Amino acid sequence: LPVVTFVDEGGVSYGFAEVKRAYGGLLDDLEANGDYTLLVKSKRLLVLRRAIAGRESQVRRLTEDGKLVLFDPSCPAGVPFSVSDIVVTLPSTTMFEAMHLGGRTAIFNPYRTITKLFYDHGLAGTVIFEDFRALLKRLRSFLNGVVDGFGDCSAFLPEIDPYGNRDSADRSAFLIDTLRDAFRDSRSAQEAVDESLSVFRREWGEGVTGSGEDLLNQVEHAARASTEDPVGAQVLR
Repeated sequence: LPVVTFVDEGGVSYGFAEVKRAYGGLLDDLEANGDYTLLVKSKRLLVLRRAIAGRESQVRRLTEDGKLVLFDPSCPAGVPFSVSDIVVTLPSTTMFEAMHLGGRTAIFNPYRTITKLFYDHGLAGTVIFEDFRALLKRLRSFLNGVVDGFGDCSAFLPEIDPYGNRDSADRSAFLIDTLRDAFRDSRSAQEAVDESLSVFRREWGEGVTGSGEDLLNQVEHAARASTEDPVGAQVLR
């Protein structure tokens, strides 16, 4: 059977009703169809308890039938992700982890708390959804064997891993250290950015989709804005 993983969030940005809506939609679909295994990775036990309140009997039936598996919140998300055919999640850092592992990922984005990511790549309705019913409809088609763009994040993946490997943490740390030293020693923000870009290229190469110009340009713009602010200027010094 296909394996679907659901990762919740606490509903801080969009209200807990949306978290319950996602849980309810998936549990009802699983009970009605039963043609996949649902793995649930909650951020906190309290969130899980609130989300399934009133559905305890349904959850018990599904777990006893082996259709539903509830992971301990302390379990790394990569464990269920590694055996999943698709991950369904609310906006969180775990969505990037799921993509980074190369799996299909569908994001429920109520109230559009994510405003540009994914939308700029034309992924609305295939990767990111504001209506959970629409997400469930695409999930149902996917589980019925319709292979299309549902959950396919390959167009966006270079945004979070332009080098196509898993060394992004080391690259980020290197870039931060390089920028810090450059801003301390350079006479201007532009000089600091140019120097950092040169050092970053020598260390890491060009990457798949560029060498970091966009990121460094963002740093440059932030630096220019901060130098006009006494507090920001103090931080840069």
